[in-house]
Amino acid sequence: MHAKAATTQEITESHKNLTSVRVHNLKKFDNTGEDMEDLISIGTIGLIKAIESYRPNKGTQLATFAARCIENEILITIVLLLIMVYIYEVTSMYVAFFMK
Repeated sequence: MHAKAATTQEITESHKNLTSVRVHNLKKFDNTGEDMEDLISIGTIGLIKAIESYRPNKGTQLATFAARCIENEILITIVLLLIMVYIYEVTSMYVAFFMK
C-alpha cells in the first residue's frame, strides 16, 4: 500500500499490529510503571506521525521508519512525564516549606 494513495487512517489500521509488537519487544519500557495499553496508545501517535512524515523516496520502508518513530514517541512521552512529576515534587516541597 503506497503512503500517498491511502489515507492515514487506512495505513494506521494496516500497521496497528506494528505498534503492539514494538511495545512488547522493547524491554526498556518494562520498568516505567506505565500500563501497556497506555504505551500502545502513545506508540500509535508515533505511528500516525510516521505515516504523515514518511517519504518513500528516502529508501526506507514504512515499517522500519514507523518502528523508530513509535519508540521515539514513547521515550519522549515518558521523559516529559518524569519531568512533570519532578516539577510537582519540587514545587510541593517548596510549598510545604514555606507554609510552615
